[in-house]
Amino acid sequence: MILEIKTLKRKYHGYWLAIKVTKRGSHKEPLAGSLVAKAKTHHQLHRLLKDPNVYETYAGKIPQTAVLY
Repeated sequence: MILEIKTLKRKYHGYWLAIKVTKRGSHKEPLAGSLVAKAKTHHQLHRLLKDPNVYETYAGKIPQTAVLY
């Protein structure tokens, strides 16, 4: 199901999301897509995915203890 990114972030607040982008804005920013995976940690999510066309984001304020790579 294709939803706006902001809708997915509200629905899955507190999770890292992997979203297959289907719509981009005028500056190529992701606007909508379908949820591919969700995880409680970025590491868990990153291990699941290897597709460069999948947008990874956090739904909420990024935790201070997050490890990004």
